[in-house]
Amino acid sequence: MTSPPRALTSRAPPEPGGAEARARFRTARFIMEAGVKLGLGSAALATACSSFHALAAAAPALAQERFLVAAAALFVAAKAQGTPRRARDVLNVTLRCLHPGSPPPALDGNFWGLRDSLVQCELLLLRALRFRLPLAHPHKYLLQYLLALGRWAGGPWGRVPGVSWALLRDGAAGGLSLRHPPPHLAAAALHLGLELCGRGGAPRDPPRWWQVRGSWGGGLGGFG
Repeated sequence: MTSPPRALTSRAPPEPGGAEARARFRTARFIMEAGVKLGLGSAALATACSSFHALAAAAPALAQERFLVAAAALFVAAKAQGTPRRARDVLNVTLRCLHPGSPPPALDGNFWGLRDSLVQCELLLLRALRFRLPLAHPHKYLLQYLLALGRWAGGPWGRVPGVSWALLRDGAAGGLSLRHPPPHLAAAALHLGLELCGRGGAPRDPPRWWQVRGSWGGGLGGFG
């Protein structure tokens, strides 16, 4: 793999234990910031975060090039969700997020070397994902659950949808999509959203309401 120019390089010794997890989460938040500026939707952002976490798990040494991998993850995710972005746009946005106030990179040898590194890192990400794209995400399940609960309640649920959606985005940044099935994540986000908004549960408080859809026999514990 061509050594990337220093502009997007953040090579450092692997951080142990919780420090490494926090570093990965910061990179995922960087992916979120750059993805929003690229105009990507929630599914594409979740795909980008999952791609980064998949590579970090499969090849921790390569994942130390955090911001190059972040750019490649956005590049892959945009294509996978049918909203492709040009390599130059992805590089410009990620560089501006990393170095606020800096001018766009000139189209010189340094830029083309960075672009080559981006494309090679894209291939590494696809291999880490075993070319299984697009990924399944919990967002569509959350919408279905909200619709079902809205019918039970006979009206809107106030802040619950927005809070639950935000919880899913934070979960994507933490790599939860690689460890739990999408319906389970959607149910957990909705359950926590109801609790945070003071709703306490579904109307009439039916037992284990998260089993309304699917055949999940477990509880909502164990996420993280």
